[in-house]
Amino acid sequence: MARALFEEIWLNGESVIAVKPRAELEPFFKLNYEEFLKKGKNIVLATPMGFEPTIFTVTG
Repeated sequence: MARALFEEIWLNGESVIAVKPRAELEPFFKLNYEEFLKKGKNIVLATPMGFEPTIFTVTG
């Protein structure tokens, strides 16, 4: 399922630290992210490394 949703997945050991959604699904992820921020939830952003156009941090 992850391959159907994401173009790239960044790992740190066994933890997912960031994902890059497939281009055709990116609008959905952006909309979901914007709604998430509007609700005032605490979010931890990954530090951009300079090569990724979009970062969506997965926290557990």
